[in-house]
Amino acid sequence: MEHKLYIQEECDLNCNRETTIMKSEKGFEDFTFRLSFVPETKSATQGEYPMTRNPRGYAVIFNMETFYKVPGDPTSIKLENRQGSSKDAEGLQDAFEKLRFIVDRHDDKTIADITTITDGYASRDHSSFDCFVFCILTHGSEGKLYDANGHSFQFESIFKRLHARKCSTLGGKPKLFFLQACQGNQSHFGHDLQADIVPLQPGSNTNFREVNTNFLEGNSPNEADFLVFFPTRLGLPAFRDDNQGSWFIQSLVENLKQYGESCPLLDIFTMVIREVSCKRAGDQDGNHYDQTPKFDSSLSKTVFFRPLGAP
Repeated sequence: MEHKLYIQEECDLNCNRETTIMKSEKGFEDFTFRLSFVPETKSATQGEYPMTRNPRGYAVIFNMETFYKVPGDPTSIKLENRQGSSKDAEGLQDAFEKLRFIVDRHDDKTIADITTITDGYASRDHSSFDCFVFCILTHGSEGKLYDANGHSFQFESIFKRLHARKCSTLGGKPKLFFLQACQGNQSHFGHDLQADIVPLQPGSNTNFREVNTNFLEGNSPNEADFLVFFPTRLGLPAFRDDNQGSWFIQSLVENLKQYGESCPLLDIFTMVIREVSCKRAGDQDGNHYDQTPKFDSSLSKTVFFRPLGAP
């Protein structure tokens, strides 16, 4: 007797396929079996920088809050103290310690100090670490930053000291830079609200909008795996409250604490940009300003501070 086979297939939402083979002749038992087709999945951490070491690496904080003018030095200018900056530094220290970094904080340093300290980190062996963090909180203007003695310096001069050719054991690892400093020349705002800015100096012919602050334009291997997060767009101020700290750093701190181990870093940056962009400041002339952080990146993978020990 000829038997016809009928095949019926059904798939459920979990991609489990049920196949039933039915014979047309009575008296033959139907056979049912299940075949599970598991879709090919990538590892949860594929495409991410390795981030399994404890501690993860160094987080270095330079906090310039109190400024001095060097007598008889024409290159040293008197700057207002940055009240509230210690709150930013403390917040960053707490956030990165919770993310399992070794945090080193340096207050009110000169450019000579900053250079020497940075060179010290560049000369260390980072083989047992996965990441490096560098934060600097200070005044800024005309594409420059200022040390505690009112001397200006280019951030790029510090940035390049951590290139791969200077620190081979950080090669292929994410190097994250966070700046709190103005990038414009507007400085007069309401009570308790300051801009981390240095007014244009007499005789200055610098057009800040022509200053290049994108340090990651080239394709040099030395500039791979860097990220620089700026508090504001080119030519605009970055705001700091004398009592609460700066808009940018405080938002960064709170989001790192809340989402640091559950979200990729760039997702956290998006939250920071959204929060800071919603704030408004007014000057003494009745004008209103906003602040929008931005970042430049040569990262080639995702930075994700997953909980240590997580699968």
